Amino acid sequence: MDDQKDQIRNLASRAGLLRGKNVGGSSTSRSVIDEISKDGPVEVFHTDASTGDAFFETIQDVSPILKANQEDFKSGDGYSSSRELKKVASIPLIEVHKLLKEGIDIYDANDWPKIAAKLDDPDWLKFRTSPGKISKKPTREYFRASTRS
Repeated sequence: MDDQKDQIRNLASRAGLLRGKNVGGSSTSRSVIDEISKDGPVEVFHTDASTGDAFFETIQDVSPILKANQEDFKSGDGYSSSRELKKVASIPLIEVHKLLKEGIDIYDANDWPKIAAKLDDPDWLKFRTSPGKISKKPTREYFRASTRS
């Protein structure tokens, strides 16, 4: 079992996934990880000392995105100055990953009804940037994936 753990540690170290003292253990600085995760999802390598199991945890600090969404929601109707486009939501990448695991691909036009249903759900209000119901049958460009700088 220790050989397997050492192999995993060695591979992860060579891949640049582990650095510093007690790497892969529970003493990894959470504040450093939280700061890095503000820019997007971060994978953290962990080992369980009691079982020898190794796994990756994917985390992202979504608070800046949720705060911006709330400000956008309060400040207007979501339309661009030309009134041609309407921004209805901003979904953090970590949530996009979760949706993919559920079988929902936000980049697939065929999944639009599922995405619209999610965005109309009160539990998903935190991802909305403008009020109103989302059309399950859009007649124009149904979304544009983008990142906020």
